[in-house]
Amino acid sequence: MDMKIMTAAALAMATTATLAQKADAPFLRIGEDVTSWGEFEHLYEQNRTTALTPMSKQEYATLFTNYKLKATEARAQKIDTLA
Repeated sequence: MDMKIMTAAALAMATTATLAQKADAPFLRIGEDVTSWGEFEHLYEQNRTTALTPMSKQEYATLFTNYKLKATEARAQKIDTLA
């Protein structure tokens, strides 16, 4: 029994460490702007619960990338006055 608990604890710690590394890993880099996997996952989950029509992570990633590209272009053209 103790061996099963120790094995489960070791597996949980290894999984947590792997997920933490993934969360810090870059998901999208546009110029100097870097979005981490963790930030993307957070935004996906936040928007998934409020969206009128559900979408997959792949669909959301495409929309998110297009949004980031447009925002970067707006800043470059000095159209984005909030940045």
